[in-house]
Amino acid sequence: MDLGSGVIFLRLLLSALLGGIVGMEREWRNQPAGLRTHLILSLGAALTTVVSLEMGSRTGSDPARIAANIVTGIGFLGAGVIFRYGISVRGLTTAASIWTTGGIGMAVGAGVYWGAFVATGFLLLSLVILRRIEPLLMSGRGSRSVHISARSTPGLMKDVEDVFDGFGATVNSLDFRRDHSLGRIEIRAVLDTPPNSRPVDLANALRQVEEIIEVEVR
Repeated sequence: MDLGSGVIFLRLLLSALLGGIVGMEREWRNQPAGLRTHLILSLGAALTTVVSLEMGSRTGSDPARIAANIVTGIGFLGAGVIFRYGISVRGLTTAASIWTTGGIGMAVGAGVYWGAFVATGFLLLSLVILRRIEPLLMSGRGSRSVHISARSTPGLMKDVEDVFDGFGATVNSLDFRRDHSLGRIEIRAVLDTPPNSRPVDLANALRQVEEIIEVEVR
């Protein structure tokens, strides 16, 4: 099966575009793997898939053997963005988006365009929309959404997580964005809190941290 230079160019271009779209969302969230990582990953996955198809048609070998190794390689990349920070583990969502973006690149490389578009749409839906409604979905189970604005100083995240730990809260998700020009950091977290706990008590405990400027607990 000779795909032709035009088809190969289209598939590589489309894989880069779809990977870049996902990467832009991660870049905007200041995640360790952002625009370039997702774009290059999707492009590389598509290229490897195209090459495996071409080699399979020319040599009679199984093209799935080469493509299957993409999944293993993506697993190593995903593991590299997961790390423990205090009482929370960060990077799981980005690792999952890396793995899915690799699958999108493979789909484009194999010519499964519709599947690639649908997967990209669902991935963006989970990253953008579900992130906003997650606190509402968890509200009936003692879940709290916390928004903190603070001066960006060393040790701040550890102080905040110490407050969460002392309050008996479990961190479900934690994200932050730094504004280097203002020296500020915005922290958003979703917590499981003890029964009958009051948001005002958590807010007051957080305000005891000197660097914190504003706190909102819902």
